[in-house]
Amino acid sequence: MRQTLFYIPSLVGGYPLFGFGLAFWGILLFTAAAIIVNRMRRGTSADCWNWLTTGMAAAAVVAFVLPVVAEPQGLPVRGYGVFLMLGIASAAWLLVWRGRRLWKISSDSLLTAAAVSVLFGVLGARIFYICEYWHEVRGETIQATLVNMINVTRGGLVVYGSIIGGILALVVYLLWKKMPVLATLDLFAPALLLGLAFGRLGCLMNGCCFGGPCEHWPGVVFPPGSPAHVRQMELGQTAIGGIWLVPERHEDKTLFKLKESRSVPGGRSVGPVCIREFDPQLGAQEMGLAPGVSLLAAALCPADLPTGELTAREAAGIPVFQIGCNEDFILLMAGRRPDQRLLLVTGPLATNASAQPGDDPVRYFALEPVPDRVLPVHPTQIYSSLSAFVLCLILILLSRFYRKDGLVLASLFLLYPVNRFLLELVRTDEGSFLGTGLTVAQCISIIGFAIGLALFITVSCFGSQERGYARAANEDERNAERNTKGTNAT
Repeated sequence: MRQTLFYIPSLVGGYPLFGFGLAFWGILLFTAAAIIVNRMRRGTSADCWNWLTTGMAAAAVVAFVLPVVAEPQGLPVRGYGVFLMLGIASAAWLLVWRGRRLWKISSDSLLTAAAVSVLFGVLGARIFYICEYWHEVRGETIQATLVNMINVTRGGLVVYGSIIGGILALVVYLLWKKMPVLATLDLFAPALLLGLAFGRLGCLMNGCCFGGPCEHWPGVVFPPGSPAHVRQMELGQTAIGGIWLVPERHEDKTLFKLKESRSVPGGRSVGPVCIREFDPQLGAQEMGLAPGVSLLAAALCPADLPTGELTAREAAGIPVFQIGCNEDFILLMAGRRPDQRLLLVTGPLATNASAQPGDDPVRYFALEPVPDRVLPVHPTQIYSSLSAFVLCLILILLSRFYRKDGLVLASLFLLYPVNRFLLELVRTDEGSFLGTGLTVAQCISIIGFAIGLALFITVSCFGSQERGYARAANEDERNAERNTKGTNAT
């Protein structure tokens, strides 16, 4: 896991690079030069308008988007974003290569179709993610929420959202351009899986889409503070600085038991947090702390603060973090520095959240947190990447035997949902959807498989034997012959 590979500095030679800086004016000058050269060679053509729209879009991103996502160190180059770009580039290469080899299709038409598909695929993937994880995207302010919505370099793209958005937009574009729909989608299907194979490696760099605990090979260990580690702390599978909390239980009445009902930190419970167990290395029992104690509050304090006893009035003046649920404690520990100790406050107020500070004694304990232990998990990102690559090869192989357009696309809808459904069984980053016992991805997999089966049967029974691009080429030849005959007759 490596979320940030490096930073692009915001200043170059003392001048700003982003915003209305060097990059902005460089893009405008390059675009103007490209348009001038194109006009000198070909006159005013569609290429000039393509350069203009592309340049203006790039300049707008540099001027308005990059300054928002930039950090004090500069513009972060995320591992997720790099592999996402590698996935798009590899998919485009495979699409163009197979299009030329099979049907001698011009690269320009395929790349334009691919650009439309990628744009709306990313948009669909992001919208799907925002809808599913709105509680994570929503910020404290409208501006923070908007930044979270557009910041895809940290992750946050759902595969099924990209498939739905990309295919729908592609179908509309192909109908508009009067290109063979099923034949073109057959070309896109293996390319989509190749792009997914690289994209899942981006998930590995980002630490998302992780699997459940796996104590044996091929389990991988993510660093402390990673999404997998946070999830393990939420479920009470590992300690938080040497403390096991009692997670709140949430039992779903599910239709299926493929996904277990699990402990969750939610509910924003009112009242103290109960400690289930202390790590022996923490030395809590020597100080008089025993399992089952409830926390009134917690804080991160300097290393030289001793353990002692205060009245509740005095304790009320300590800048501590009030504990309301397990998630609060996890967030507190996630921001801990190596030179800080953990301050736990216990006392009568811990059992009576509505009481007012009085003169009852309140004890506080300054403890040296035990280094966090992260459990090994299934590398589901690697599973997904390898399976997507294998499915890509299978579709390319099947395309050599199929004689009707649409069968490769149907095979994609048959094979990938089965693969994804099984992978979800070892992933723990998603819970049950609407009490079904299945995740959102598993529910969509069932729908996708049904669509693929219907498409496969329909094409097999009623599809034309004459392939789409072969039919288009034959029509072009017939039109050329008619034009030649008409010219000769004249």
